[in-house]
Amino acid sequence: MIERLDDKIELCCDECSNSAGRVFGKDDFDIMIQHAKDEGWRIFRVGRDWKHNCADCRDDR
Repeated sequence: MIERLDDKIELCCDECSNSAGRVFGKDDFDIMIQHAKDEGWRIFRVGRDWKHNCADCRDDR
């Protein structure tokens, strides 16, 4: 899930609620997603919703 905090955004795991470890400016969405992927996160779509799983919770291995 993506948490929005005033002018900041943070990515949190949909399974365990851990964060990606950094808070980004609201205009840095693409940078935040790339950072998460570089850290081993899996970001995928289920129907109309997006799911975000941290490296510990991803189930595609």
